[in-house]
Amino acid sequence: MQDLKKNQSLSNDAGQAATVTRSLITKKATQGSGGIKVATASQSSGTGALAGQNTTNVKSDIGDAVENTKRRTKSGTLKRSSENIQLAFEKHKPAIFALYHRALRKAPSLQGRVNFRLTILPSGKVSKCSIVSSELNDPALEKRLIARIKRINFGAMDVATWNDTYLINFLPT
Repeated sequence: MQDLKKNQSLSNDAGQAATVTRSLITKKATQGSGGIKVATASQSSGTGALAGQNTTNVKSDIGDAVENTKRRTKSGTLKRSSENIQLAFEKHKPAIFALYHRALRKAPSLQGRVNFRLTILPSGKVSKCSIVSSELNDPALEKRLIARIKRINFGAMDVATWNDTYLINFLPT
């Protein structure tokens, strides 16, 4: 028990502290990479000719396929794409459907398809709009829809006058 009260060193090794050596990575960190030896990188190992190289000619119909994607009328003039028509209607959909939802409050069972006939000038202005067929059976709403669609501008394009139909489904949400 006497040994516990006595001050003793916790370590048997009372010698010098070990010397720290730096890692090879950190020791070399202050040196450059040496760069690229341009003289050896730019040496040519070939003769400069395509000796022994063969080429293959490939025939492709891609040019014809691209030409077929251009939308043309029967007379050969460019026409407005269906994507252009769809994008314009999507842009104005909130205004068109606001008219429908207002009428829907008065007649909750109001729904159906309406097929519009449109004439769109190259300037993008709608010159004519009429209804080919309608399942709504609401003449006042149909008249307001025609007036709203006539205010859509489809954007000026170097195309022929577009004259076709566009179908809209009016369904309560």
